Amino acid sequence: MAQLVLVTGQKGGVGKTTFALWLMGMLTKLRLLWSGIDTDLANQTFAALGGDNVEPISILEADGFFDPNAMNMLVDDLAAKAHTEETIIIDVAAGLLPAIFAQMRARQLFGS
Repeated sequence: MAQLVLVTGQKGGVGKTTFALWLMGMLTKLRLLWSGIDTDLANQTFAALGGDNVEPISILEADGFFDPNAMNMLVDDLAAKAHTEETIIIDVAAGLLPAIFAQMRARQLFGS
């Protein structure tokens, strides 16, 4: 089972993406298997710099409301990666942690 790392905060501009990129670099240097998910539609720097290991997933629609299909895709992706990766890094857009965590708990993902 993969170790899940959620890089999150309540506002933008506090270094979430920078920390996710640093962690990515450390895991790569240690030769550990990892993958990433970037949920920050406004600033997908993690996806751009993370290469093929990072998948951009927007869980918000253009009007700012949650897209239930995208949220399900995110959780399905996590469930699949949990069996193949050692670590999963998620760069969580500001304020989205409660919704992501609730969905993970509802699906009993990662023993939450």
